Amino acid sequence: IPSPRMAAAAATVILHNRQRSSEQQDRASRLQVLEHQALQREYDNAPLLLISIDIQTALLKDCLGSRALQIQLIAGGELKLETKIAGGSSGRLASIYRSCKAMLRRTASDPGLAPAVEPGSTATWASPPSSAGGILHHGVRIDFRSATQFVYEGQQEMFFDLVEKRSLRPNKVLARSCLSLAAIKAALGTALTRNQNPVLHDLNLLSVKSEELLGQLQVVVRCQPTTVGEAGNLGVLPERLSVMRANAA
Repeated sequence: IPSPRMAAAAATVILHNRQRSSEQQDRASRLQVLEHQALQREYDNAPLLLISIDIQTALLKDCLGSRALQIQLIAGGELKLETKIAGGSSGRLASIYRSCKAMLRRTASDPGLAPAVEPGSTATWASPPSSAGGILHHGVRIDFRSATQFVYEGQQEMFFDLVEKRSLRPNKVLARSCLSLAAIKAALGTALTRNQNPVLHDLNLLSVKSEELLGQLQVVVRCQPTTVGEAGNLGVLPERLSVMRANAA
């Protein structure tokens, strides 16, 4: 039978070992938290490329002026943006009326000054593109004025579809234009990882049936560096990366 002194000494040793074990566990837990925070910071600081797209104005053939139209942006097989529906509501008579007003303003004003152009009116493209498919000098101007931004995930091309919105029948893709990453690089002239000023692209809208030129579309593109954390805060982080970030948190 151990003496009271030996029992007390044994209890002291046991208590000391427990305290040391608890301190070791606390230290290991703190180290684990610090390592996790370091990994989280490293992941949040991982570089990404943010692409901003601003779909502005289209110059279309007169025959399209009375239709309800929309531009859809598709990249990597995903729908990135649907613009507001424009045209259609004005109709042919309203378009002719605005064209007459523009003609009267031209006659009454200084011939050297270009008249103001209203959406849906007959207009001349300020700087028509010289790419394949020809040039549309006159037509109906439609302002879509819609923008979006998304993270670059290796998409090599972006497609801009001119869609006719129909109430009783399925929507119809009338024309399409493609903007490649190579064209964006060529316009920027430098690496895509650098912060860039916006670049205006004039795109030809070619008929999906006959490749006839139906109009031109002005699109402003900007590429700027970002990080996983910033993209997450902006709400533009792709779902795949969002899941990985959530798992890392």
